[in-house]
Amino acid sequence: MKKLQILLPLLLTSLVMLQSCTQSGDCTEVEYDTAFTIVADETYCFPDGAELLINGFNNEFCPCNVDCVWEGQMTLDVEWTDDSGNISEGTIAAHPTNMIESEDLMGLIVNVASQPDSITFITPCTIPDPSPGISGATIIVRD
Repeated sequence: MKKLQILLPLLLTSLVMLQSCTQSGDCTEVEYDTAFTIVADETYCFPDGAELLINGFNNEFCPCNVDCVWEGQMTLDVEWTDDSGNISEGTIAAHPTNMIESEDLMGLIVNVASQPDSITFITPCTIPDPSPGISGATIIVRD
C-alpha cells in the first residue's frame, strides 16, 4: 500500500508532463532559425511551445522546360499554434530569398533553406509531368 501511495503521484505527474509537452500530441522537436526537413501531415514543436502542422505542399514553381520571368515558389498549407496557444490556418509562401510575414498566421515566417536539394519532388520534372508534387522540404522558421 505504501508503494502505491508513492508510485501513484509519480505516475500521475509523469502523465500530466507528457500531456503538456505538446498541444497536438506527437511532434518532432525543432529549433527556430535552424534548418529542418518537413513532410506533409507532420507536426513540428518549438522550445517555446509553438507548433507547426504541415497539411500539404503546393508546387508553384515555373514548369520545367519553360522560360519564366520568375522561378516561382513552394507554398505550404499549415496550421500554426503560437506560444500562447492561438491557432490559425493558412497558406504561406516559402522561398530562399523571399521572406514575407504571413498575415493569416500570426507572424509566422518560413523560408526554404538555402542549400542544394532543399525541396524534394515526388517525381523528376519531365515534359509529361512539368510540375511534379513536392514530398518534402528543408525549411527555416524565423523567431
